[in-house]
Amino acid sequence: HDAGMYILRKCTFGANSCNTQTQELDMFHQLGAGYRIFDVRPALVGGEIYAQHATDCGGLGCQGDFLKNIFQMTNEFLTEYNEVVILTFGHFCNISPNDTMFINLVNESLGDKIYKQTDFSPNLYDWSLQKVLGENPKNGKVILVFEEGFSNITENRAKGYFSNNIMIFTGGWSNKFIYSELKEDQLKRY
Repeated sequence: HDAGMYILRKCTFGANSCNTQTQELDMFHQLGAGYRIFDVRPALVGGEIYAQHATDCGGLGCQGDFLKNIFQMTNEFLTEYNEVVILTFGHFCNISPNDTMFINLVNESLGDKIYKQTDFSPNLYDWSLQKVLGENPKNGKVILVFEEGFSNITENRAKGYFSNNIMIFTGGWSNKFIYSELKEDQLKRY
């Protein structure tokens, strides 16, 4: 949830680590700890693209790490380990998913690690690790999933841009502050 919020930058009034920071580990160490699906919320602020955790675009909250850093750490991890990582992008702020600046950053940072689908399969659950990684993988792959901006068509999938309908998402904000209630809520969702 809100990957990239292990560091806080450019916080608004009232935003702090208590109500905005969602991780303690940077991206490389989250990957090392076993995380494989990440929620990334890009925001363009002052000519840089950050991760963001805020009430809405321009709302209360903070910027997190630069996306270039998040992508660099993902690339480093996938160079070292033949794993599959899923980056989901949504809640874009001051930039769109198909903005040239954003797409160039993704492609330049992740390059050959981006999984590009050459044969159409309806959803992620029909794919095997061997299909994503290839026969003799030299490195891991990242699957890029967009909540908005890219339709589920062969042309986008061939570029490595998948719409979020390839995955079944359940969940949402639990709004639970008592551990036993939070645990029960999460077990129901699981």
